[in-house]
Amino acid sequence: MLNWFSHKKRRLLVSFGICENTVQMAVMKADDESGSALEFEQQHFSLVVNDEQEIVEGDVPTAIDALLSKYKRLDFKHQWVQLVVSEPHVELVSVERPDVPDADVAAALQWTLRDLVSMPPADLITDYYDIPIQVSGSRKINVVAASRALLTSWVDVLTRHGLVVQGIVTDALALTLWTEPDQKLMLLNQHKGQRANLHIIVHQQLVLSRRLQQSFDLPNLNAADMTLLEDLAIELQRSQDFFSSQLRQAALAHIEFAFGHDKVETIAEVISAQLGMQVGMLSYPAWAKELGANDYSDLAALSGLLWLVNHAVPKEKRGAA
Repeated sequence: MLNWFSHKKRRLLVSFGICENTVQMAVMKADDESGSALEFEQQHFSLVVNDEQEIVEGDVPTAIDALLSKYKRLDFKHQWVQLVVSEPHVELVSVERPDVPDADVAAALQWTLRDLVSMPPADLITDYYDIPIQVSGSRKINVVAASRALLTSWVDVLTRHGLVVQGIVTDALALTLWTEPDQKLMLLNQHKGQRANLHIIVHQQLVLSRRLQQSFDLPNLNAADMTLLEDLAIELQRSQDFFSSQLRQAALAHIEFAFGHDKVETIAEVISAQLGMQVGMLSYPAWAKELGANDYSDLAALSGLLWLVNHAVPKEKRGAA
């Protein structure tokens, strides 16, 4: 068998963030300079593309194709791509772990999810991840459900441009790699046109992820509306209480914002005072600071690059998989 992966150096690393209203695209190119670069497989990569395309009438494949055609000069043939997907393109459900061997969990979930998701069983594709910290006695897992036909239509466009899909991950999971291995924090983010999200991340593991009420439109919050900001603080405190009381963990001391707002410092000061927690902004990686949007509108695609670098495994190392 030809050991293609061990002899070919990578030219590009590609990531797509598939959000509700936009497709984000980020591309890194192999670079001899090691300055503000990301290291992968003993090579250095620099960010050369950070762009987005509006999704018109739900047509994700056309948006993907438009971006790839725009940058076709890069020659995507045989290059790796990671997909980062947000709701509503996937549905997330917490269920009790089926009492079957690990190898049979995915198959068992097909039956468990029949009445819990909107997709018909014949079109359903699922994966799951363990919840690292749980209520005592609980054996729940978080299940990610998606339409097989939908994902296939995306993958078909990517392969038509020569790309090799390395994986598909939810935006919440990919976000964990923006934090440090020793950090425990609450993170707030919001993709354009979607509801805000709250995540609790401990040691780069996702403990809790949920959507906030529509009234908390983070990039457009009225920083002078103290009632609204106090309501937001109460909402965050509920998740803090769950983490400390139900999960029996030491209370979190830090919140990071990942949304753009011209009065973000004012909002941070109010939330910090209300909750007695430190509030700061999520830091862009050094390699993304030059081309980064700096308003977190590119969060999904950049997260995909981090996920790709940390989780991609050459085929010869995958064993039977």
